Amino acid sequence: MMFTPKPIGALIAVMFTVVVTIPCTAAGKKGPLPKPDFLNGDPIPAGATHDWNLGATGLRGWMFSDKRSTADARQIKVTKVASGSPADGILEVGD
Repeated sequence: MMFTPKPIGALIAVMFTVVVTIPCTAAGKKGPLPKPDFLNGDPIPAGATHDWNLGATGLRGWMFSDKRSTADARQIKVTKVASGSPADGILEVGD
């Protein structure tokens, strides 16, 4: 079977449809999300499930965001360390 590429317009339409129809799960509750202070042992707020890929480090981390904007974020809590990544053995989940 031979692959026949679709016109770029059709691909963009499919991508747009997927983006529009996927529900957003930011804080999980209405109202302002508290800004935790991880240095004082605060946990990630309940219902705040969205974490971020931290580039080529092999890390994912949670940081404060307001409508997916991290402009006010000042701290990151590590939520995942990929095995064999540059961060493996240096950082741990919870750092």
